[in-house]
Amino acid sequence: MNHDTMQQHSGRRVTPKLLKKLNVDLEKARIKMEDMVRKGPEIDVVKIYPLTPRAKKVVEFASEKASEMNHDQVSSEHLLLGLLKDPDGVAAQILNNFGLKLENVYEKAINIFDW
Repeated sequence: MNHDTMQQHSGRRVTPKLLKKLNVDLEKARIKMEDMVRKGPEIDVVKIYPLTPRAKKVVEFASEKASEMNHDQVSSEHLLLGLLKDPDGVAAQILNNFGLKLENVYEKAINIFDW
C-alpha cells in the first residue's frame, strides 16, 4: 500500500465507525478511557519513557498485522487490533463495560477495515 492510499485509508476514521457499528457511545467510551488513564501516576511528558511490556506487545502485534496485510506502515487501525488482543488492557476493560467480547470486536474490526 503506498503512502497516498494509506493516508486516504487513515483519513476515513475507521475506528470510530467500528465502535458505532458495535453501538458503543463514543463520548462515554472517551470519558471512561480518560478516567482509567488518569488513575496512573503523574508523569513528566518532557521525558521519554520506554514502552511498558504490555504496550510493547500491542505495538509488536500491530506491526505483525500490518506486515501480514502487506501494509508498509502501522496505522491506528493496526494498533486497535493490537489493543484488542490484550484481554487485560484498558481497551478490553472499556469494551467489556459496554458488554462486548474482544473476540467479536476483533472479527468485526478485521471485516470493517476492508483490507
